[in-house]
Amino acid sequence: MCLYDFFQSVVERCCLSGDVFTAYLHQNYPEFYTSIDDLAASTEYISSADYLTNEWSNREVLREYASSVATRGIIHYNSSRATTSSISNTNMGWKPLHKPQYYTVRKKALDNSTAAKGIFKDLHYSKRDLETDILPYLAMTNSTLRYPGQITFLQELTRFPKFSSTRSEVLSEKDIMDSLETDSNLEPPSTISSIPNATDLTNSQQTIQPPIEEEVIIEDYDDDG
Repeated sequence: MCLYDFFQSVVERCCLSGDVFTAYLHQNYPEFYTSIDDLAASTEYISSADYLTNEWSNREVLREYASSVATRGIIHYNSSRATTSSISNTNMGWKPLHKPQYYTVRKKALDNSTAAKGIFKDLHYSKRDLETDILPYLAMTNSTLRYPGQITFLQELTRFPKFSSTRSEVLSEKDIMDSLETDSNLEPPSTISSIPNATDLTNSQQTIQPPIEEEVIIEDYDDDG
């Protein structure tokens, strides 16, 4: 009952920032529910917490409130919440926690977005239209593309395996959490050279030579002239 009544104090003393704490809750909370109705109600609170930190200008101020909203929803909307008596009467052990996939997925999405804009630079569409309409259409219609890099990128971006083997990484006690404290590494890269075949679009491209600096001769001024 102590944790249930004073959970806000636990959140405030946690070494994680509010948005990182919410990301951990979002990654792990479904495994602690047995009722789909409780899970749906808690998900609404998670969504509300995400909305509070959606804007960069307000994130620093509202992320602590967001973690409070998410925590309240998870605690109060779980009818099968574990208690001391329920644990003692069952063989329930420690459930392993997993690292949030939010940061990895977001970084990959930013990288793909930047690569798409660079590879298909001849298509003058907004980023949203290019990623949600144009590229899926090109992949479905097998349209003729100009560069090999475009074909490879479409195959990697628009085709999804029927069975995914991705598993969440289990959190260990020795993990260092400092790398998750900021989103500084989530900025989109300035170039797309890390994407395979992104820069080698065609063999006919010429290597740009640096301009040759001309020698400037400064003549003395002749007063007699």
